[in-house]
Amino acid sequence: MTDKIKVLPDHIANCIAAGEVINRPANAVKELMENAVDAGATSIKVVIRQAGKELIKVIDNGCGMSATDAANSFLRHATSKITSAEDLFHLHTKGFRGEALASIAAVAQVEMITRRAEDELGTRIQIESSKVVESSPTTAPVGTSVAVKNLFYNIPARRNFLKSDAVEFARISDEFTRVALAHSEIAFELYRGDELVYKLSPSSLRRRIVGLFRSNTDNKLVPIEEKTPDVTIGGFVYKPEYARVKNADQFIFVNNRYVKSSYLSNAVTSAFTGLIPEKHYPGYFLYLEVNPSTIDINISPTKTEISFDDERTIYSFLRASIRHALGKYNVLPSLDFSQDPEIIDALDHPKENVEMPTITFDPTYNPFEEEEEKTEKKEAVCHSISTSTINNSSTRGNAMSFSGFKNSDAWEVIINDYKEETERQDAAQAKLFDNSSITHTEKNIPTEQNKYTLVNGRYILSHIKTGLMLIDPIRAHWRILYEKLMHDLTSRGSLSQQILFTVTLDLTATQRIIFDQMEGELSLLGFQFEHHESGEITVIGVPVGVKEGEIAIFIDQVIDDYKNDAPSSIYERQEKIARSLSYSMCIKRASTLSYGEMESIVTDLFECASPSIAPNGKSTFIRIDIDELEKKFN
Repeated sequence: MTDKIKVLPDHIANCIAAGEVINRPANAVKELMENAVDAGATSIKVVIRQAGKELIKVIDNGCGMSATDAANSFLRHATSKITSAEDLFHLHTKGFRGEALASIAAVAQVEMITRRAEDELGTRIQIESSKVVESSPTTAPVGTSVAVKNLFYNIPARRNFLKSDAVEFARISDEFTRVALAHSEIAFELYRGDELVYKLSPSSLRRRIVGLFRSNTDNKLVPIEEKTPDVTIGGFVYKPEYARVKNADQFIFVNNRYVKSSYLSNAVTSAFTGLIPEKHYPGYFLYLEVNPSTIDINISPTKTEISFDDERTIYSFLRASIRHALGKYNVLPSLDFSQDPEIIDALDHPKENVEMPTITFDPTYNPFEEEEEKTEKKEAVCHSISTSTINNSSTRGNAMSFSGFKNSDAWEVIINDYKEETERQDAAQAKLFDNSSITHTEKNIPTEQNKYTLVNGRYILSHIKTGLMLIDPIRAHWRILYEKLMHDLTSRGSLSQQILFTVTLDLTATQRIIFDQMEGELSLLGFQFEHHESGEITVIGVPVGVKEGEIAIFIDQVIDDYKNDAPSSIYERQEKIARSLSYSMCIKRASTLSYGEMESIVTDLFECASPSIAPNGKSTFIRIDIDELEKKFN
């Protein structure tokens, strides 16, 4: 019987490694950019064609490589970053596994040109499927240029799983953004074909953030700067009013390495507790500096996951730093008693001659007496108390005096007011018991004239011949709007209303690329756009029912949804846009619905082609048959 265990050939092993490290063009861009950073580059240029499937080219002015190093860099586990196992826990660089270039070369045609400052000539290497095709000296500037052509040309199945060019480029842009945010001291350029998408000069972190994101980002930022023996925390958070339902700008860097950590993200979110609405998320750009020996970044091949020795301490420091920053810049409401001289005076220097309060009571009070008797006794007691109080006040030299009118007249006014207040309370109490009677309950029982009732401010209750029906008005309204928008898209047009004040869309470079692809569908839905020579886009018309103040939110939401789940056909694109926009337009609270609105939602729902399910696949209503109700009572 022959042996079954075999050692894989290098080119197959490299393809497997490539599947772990390089599963889309954006991963290749990230690895090449990080190599350029580690090479000490002060300028990095990235050129992308056909969303990276045709060409990914990264040019840097770093230290360059010798001919031998250039050839060895494409071998698996070849790296200049570590020499022993202990080095894994003292990393200050980004790439250290030695898998990036080997993985890329296994699934693409790669050309590298590199030269060191001390060399007269550089080196040019061409590799296909992990095999060196050509290696020769050449003239070249100092630094390294890596061109990745025809990515996944030898693995068609992997290439078929890629999304549309717009979505893949958006992911490339995301990776570019993360590296650029981690190194604001480096100049970066990103080209989409011949089009310049980003041109970033060396700058402060704040300027880098504004350069990568919307122009109004500067007004949103709250700076954070805290230093402790265990961790140094810096960066910015968005003000609470700029929290988003999803897809907020959220970046965490540990030792200038972008990481994904749900634990740290939760620390940030908890710092905003009570400041942002439920199910909203804050934006942030946070930079943590820790001792490299206290973290482990060798968890995943992509090096985006991280493990801390003491996560609880980092969590507490991060949360406290954010709360402190929000309070320091008057974003977090706070009371500072030390700054109020009146409060200090009241606390530290209480008034002198403070008198002990006296307690008076009516020893003759009997709750079972008739009202008239109680009133007479009350008058007598009040008269007695008033005389005693006035005499005591005079004895103590109190400034309060009843001189100027008769005591009997004064207390007559007080008693009359007391009687009127008693009568009002009795009437209110009678009304309360009256409203809680059976008559009140009957008002909530559906009848032919009042067949819809809102249950617990959440569901519409309606009676039908076979029993009861509970309708979720939010999902129902979503279904109604979704089918209307799909009809508008397939019928090639919808009504549009002009807006009084145009709205300028403040889109990032990545958002602009996706917007260009979906602008046609948005126009069919009733949006009207105007393009300016400066590159600005303004909205001059919207679908009927869209509020002017929500236009920018709608567009942002649709673009983000489109980017995260890119459709592969025209119909899927239309369906995706209609689902996203209809959800943005539907009601979010059912508790404020009037009877007429409930009736309209129910009527419109059952005129839909698929009334039983919302666009997300969940039920819009449930039915409870009479037989089921009878079983509950038996």
